[in-house]
Amino acid sequence: WKNQQIRNFSTRQWFIRVQPYEKMGLNWLIIAAVPQEPYMAPLRQGIYYSLLITFVVLVLAIFLYVKSTDIVLKPIRNLIQATERFTAGEFAERAAVFREDEIGILSRAFNKMADEICQLINSLEGKIKKRTSELEQMNQLARQAQLEAQEANETKGAFLANMSHELRTPLSAILGYSELLQGDAGLSKRNRDYLATIHRSGLHMLTLINDVLDIAKIESKKMSLACAAFDLAEQVDAVTNMLKVRADAKQLEFVVAGSDSLPRAVQGDATKLRIVLLNLIGNAI
Repeated sequence: WKNQQIRNFSTRQWFIRVQPYEKMGLNWLIIAAVPQEPYMAPLRQGIYYSLLITFVVLVLAIFLYVKSTDIVLKPIRNLIQATERFTAGEFAERAAVFREDEIGILSRAFNKMADEICQLINSLEGKIKKRTSELEQMNQLARQAQLEAQEANETKGAFLANMSHELRTPLSAILGYSELLQGDAGLSKRNRDYLATIHRSGLHMLTLINDVLDIAKIESKKMSLACAAFDLAEQVDAVTNMLKVRADAKQLEFVVAGSDSLPRAVQGDATKLRIVLLNLIGNAI
């Protein structure tokens, strides 16, 4: 037994214990053999049941983990989805409140914020519609005012044209008769001066009528230059004679320097040049 360690006495499996016995003159080797089967069958069954219970517990743990994770994460997923849809333009979207915890408080806060944003958007849309309506009314009033102004300008232009025609008729008679009287040899020098003044004043009045018509043309964007040859020195003298009286009335010295060196004939619009000189020198006086 010590040399070979024999354990199989037959086809069965055994539990063997070897104990020497040297007492009372005996030198024995006591071998106790017990078959393994009665002990190993319950052990194998226990191992089987243990593995089965472990598997069932593992499946149950996985199921509980999935369910608990779904219960915990479902409010969070719902809140995330509601936020994404709200930011995508679905302003009626709200988050569901599953329970009264931190996630529930956050969901209620999100819903309150969404309601306030919707109110602001609706208020803004109302203000935009109101402002658009006001702008449309203002544009309509502006168009109406523009039409009225255009009609008024046309009426004014027609009135000025008619008035200028009515004024030119008697003025032409005044200028014509003053020219005829200047040719009378029996007039005294004093009377000739009076007629010259009347003639110059009539010409100036005719110029003013033409100026009024020019203003009407400017407003209607129909202004044009009448370029023709005219005597520049004569125009300067005419302006001087018209304004010198005003300067003398204010005791101002009115001096025209260099008039002898002016060219006699120039090309341009004599009427508008005279208007410019009258305005500049009149403002200076």
